Amino acid sequence: MTLATGNYEGEISKHVVVYSSDPNHSEIKLTVSGHIRIDFKLEPDGIMFRNHRRYMELTREIRIQGERSDQIRIKDIESSNKLIDGTVQSIQQDDKSFQIIKVQIKPGLPLGRLNDVITVLTDSPKYPRISVQIHGEIIGNISVKPERIDFGFFNKESLPPAKTIFLTMEKPGDRFEIQAIEDGTGVLIHKVLTVKEGTQYQVCVDLLPEFNKKLINGSLFIHTNYPGEEKIRVSLNGGLKPEAPFP
Repeated sequence: MTLATGNYEGEISKHVVVYSSDPNHSEIKLTVSGHIRIDFKLEPDGIMFRNHRRYMELTREIRIQGERSDQIRIKDIESSNKLIDGTVQSIQQDDKSFQIIKVQIKPGLPLGRLNDVITVLTDSPKYPRISVQIHGEIIGNISVKPERIDFGFFNKESLPPAKTIFLTMEKPGDRFEIQAIEDGTGVLIHKVLTVKEGTQYQVCVDLLPEFNKKLINGSLFIHTNYPGEEKIRVSLNGGLKPEAPFP
């Protein structure tokens, strides 16, 4: 019988059933227990973040742990993304020297979800290459609130009130202008108000008085002159309440 430890660490117990031809002991239940010790691991073994503005830098620290962590040396760190970098540093703690990995997410990544990886190379034949997954979400330097407008469901005779979208430049020193509004639904009236020239604007949106669509399911696009964020999307939802059936 073999107990595969996998990625377990610490106390572990597994139950097995042995079947025999002995009628008095045809089924025997056994428990296999043990304490699993890891000789080398990275903690954490991945990096996750969200809502990180693309002008900012993010630094995360990965500790090297395990029974043999002081015997295994890191030779190099590979990254296919020039904006993601990993460096090895030594720190002193409790009169001992430890290696840590500092991962830097540099400014300039494109908007949206980030799924990347860095590879840690060691001098250990058992752990020659260790992958560190990096998952995150990069958001724009222009904040948009709300990112989604829900008009709800309403009667044709009582359209919902106008909604306001707030756009603010979050990167100090940068400026932007709203150049156009594109209504992907064809049911809106819109107006742009300047709160602070170059840094703060409001976009007020209202439904056309003759609105008669059952559903609103589309987008409003705000066009700006800011590189990398030239087209900002705000999703729109809502529609008319179903008409009551005639008695």
